[in-house]
Amino acid sequence: MTFTTNPYITNPWVTNPWVTNPWIDGVPFEFRNAAYPIGPYIEVTGTPTILWTWSDGSTSDAAAPEEKTLIGTHTLLVTPWSAVTKLGLDGINLTGEVVTQAWENIDRLYLQNNYHLSGNFIFQLWVNIDRLYIYHNVITSLSGSLKTQIKMTRCYLHDNSISSQTEIDKLYADLLINAADPGRVAVCIVNTSGADMVTPSAAGLADIDDLRNLHGWTVTHA
Repeated sequence: MTFTTNPYITNPWVTNPWVTNPWIDGVPFEFRNAAYPIGPYIEVTGTPTILWTWSDGSTSDAAAPEEKTLIGTHTLLVTPWSAVTKLGLDGINLTGEVVTQAWENIDRLYLQNNYHLSGNFIFQLWVNIDRLYIYHNVITSLSGSLKTQIKMTRCYLHDNSISSQTEIDKLYADLLINAADPGRVAVCIVNTSGADMVTPSAAGLADIDDLRNLHGWTVTHA
């Protein structure tokens, strides 16, 4: 994989123990697609500087640039990164494994319909997240925690390839803590269904019942 301008910050889509947060001011965010067209987009607050640089060398300063018929490696640079509230890299056939970070002001993250997006997905402390859409990929494992994302109202993980019952059970145990947090003001819809998604154990199913019956959540599972 290629390196960014900082030799210690590798391609943020690749697992690397030295990466702390690739959204560092002045460092581009790199992504790669396997098919076209692509139409990634962001939403921001304030008046940050936006620069998309495509694999053919062309650029755009629009938050939602026009679709491109390109395959390859592209970058996004927003100054400051803290202005970004929404990231949409959905349906553009991202390749490899996404390494998520604690993007401080993200409230909507869209990574669905990327049929080459695989590997592990890490839940981060996205304290402002409202919608987390990571369905219709081929993600094979989950780590991190969803205990404290108490503003979240949508958590769509369906139609991935999670085979670990332990990971699914932990997801629902964390969400049960999330639901009981005194700061939560709205219910959440959760979906972990799909032909390649493992069914929770008896303990996981009990947690789902509590999410539904005690907290009013809507839960769909494998």
